[in-house]
Amino acid sequence: MFCNNFNKFLTSELSLWSRVSSEIARLGGISRFDPRAGNFFIGTSYTIAIERVNFINYPVFQRRQDSQLISGGNCGGGTDTTITPIYNIRWGKFCQHVKDSTLKLTSVSSWRDPKKQYKLFKNNPAGSAAKVSNHQRGIAVDIRLGQYVKGIPLEFFYVGSENESFRFVHAIKGCLDVKNKIYTPLEKEYTPEDYVNADNPPCSTNLIPIKRMQLFGLIPLCKGRSESWSSKDVILCDPQTKMAGQTQIREAWHLELGEIFLQVELKSNCGVSVIDTGNKQNVAVNIKDIWLCELNAAGFNSLPVDSGPNYMAENYFENLAQQISSEAVVVAYCESSLDYNSGSKGKYQGLFQMGEDEVVKYGDNTNRLDPINNIRAAARYFVASYKNNHGKGWAGWGPWAVVNTTYHKTNPNVLVPIIGRFKSTNPERLNQYGPDLPKWAIDPNTLWGKGPSQGCLEIYKGDSWK
Repeated sequence: MFCNNFNKFLTSELSLWSRVSSEIARLGGISRFDPRAGNFFIGTSYTIAIERVNFINYPVFQRRQDSQLISGGNCGGGTDTTITPIYNIRWGKFCQHVKDSTLKLTSVSSWRDPKKQYKLFKNNPAGSAAKVSNHQRGIAVDIRLGQYVKGIPLEFFYVGSENESFRFVHAIKGCLDVKNKIYTPLEKEYTPEDYVNADNPPCSTNLIPIKRMQLFGLIPLCKGRSESWSSKDVILCDPQTKMAGQTQIREAWHLELGEIFLQVELKSNCGVSVIDTGNKQNVAVNIKDIWLCELNAAGFNSLPVDSGPNYMAENYFENLAQQISSEAVVVAYCESSLDYNSGSKGKYQGLFQMGEDEVVKYGDNTNRLDPINNIRAAARYFVASYKNNHGKGWAGWGPWAVVNTTYHKTNPNVLVPIIGRFKSTNPERLNQYGPDLPKWAIDPNTLWGKGPSQGCLEIYKGDSWK
């Protein structure tokens, strides 16, 4: 019933399977049951969500013209949406998928001002409108799925998979093991009706079904707080039923921003065929490019930048993926002087001074002195560390002693972190932040100049890059 497990980015097991080539994926996968044959975008990832975001973290926008809202696209029909940039990342990818299928989805509502929302609330006692909605926050879109209403008060009727748009959006594509963070694509997709009527549920009792839109980080308003995605009522998402213990009806047409639970990534093709190891600028450029590709595939391009008192990252970068990929250039410089052969006979080797176990787990092969393998393994190791620590503490950089000053007993030279958004835990410089990034790391392609003009020992002591 199931294909092989594809458990990739933002899990600690992100190298359980070896990445296949983009050419195999382009040709449609290895077998006719291979989910790469139409289930995945080449060079990107699925962003699986199973819960809506905490709306408290998202402001209510009063007016279109003075908010952080943008004009998003549509899925082939209806007006363009008005949404937040973070919603647009998910919405844009979902709409591209819709268009690739030749289907057209009609968007009927996105951002609403308070007056419109209140009017809907007053005139709609059926339980489908709240006083304050996530539409007002720019993180919800309503689409036409064949739903219709009747009478006063309004009563919504279930159309279900008789409607092509509903059938597409709510198709059950795979099963998720929440405990172990493993997503398994199904050999075929199921309509909600076929799924709940199956003699043997396609997803076993310890797994939950995942619908198509959830693979893009969007959540339908189908599940109450105390309910499970395995519930028949949740799967069908009939607007004539209410969420358990709530007055809210189920709204299959209402798609909200979801919390990222798991990234499932196919071949991101995050590599190059050759690195000129004798040219440090070329090494630096490839470090940034490969890390940026891996981080984008893992969803870091949807996260905001993170600054420090000496390091105004928002002046240089649009998102966290861009920021971290430049930080990686600095880390590699201070770990190895951008020498692929660094530590060739030691416990830690290569550009990012990787340990043997880490390269076995996260690399494409076991050769730590292969510069491309070392770079890619380091990026995946970072992603796993970030996930395991929930973005807290050293936020993925914990394994590297040039950042993590808790290693001060074994690496006493590092008094302050090499990256300026972290403060020192070294008793000699406790709570002192690191420096701003050097220009040659921000963009090694265009700002390299003559490259680094000083060693890292000065920076470890609290100096700034020249």
